[in-house]
Amino acid sequence: LDSNDPTKGVSIKYPSGEKCSEKHPGILRSATVDVTCANVDHVVVSAQEPLKCQYHMVMKSYHGCPTECPITGNGLCDSHGHCAYDKKSKQSYCFCNEGYSGSSCSTRGSGAATTYDGFSVQL
Repeated sequence: LDSNDPTKGVSIKYPSGEKCSEKHPGILRSATVDVTCANVDHVVVSAQEPLKCQYHMVMKSYHGCPTECPITGNGLCDSHGHCAYDKKSKQSYCFCNEGYSGSSCSTRGSGAATTYDGFSVQL
């Protein structure tokens, strides 16, 4: 969705499907699925046919997030942070809420407080 920020999600395009119909033999079906990175398994936001036989679906899911942001049994970034892109280091990772640390924000306790960056917020 954003070539400069992989945490915005992914867009999957299926350009050349079956013929649209007998009335439109030169048109092939196509579909685009935009998956926004979010801390949910999947939620369909919209499904439309903006042009004849061209379909567009928008959904939210942690399956649209970079693999550098782990999904645990509690959700994306263990539901104790959010997946974001660090433009300086050019890496995606979990920005943990205060009191949590680790690559998946699943570590809680005294060690976590020393790694809090002062900028992370709970969403």
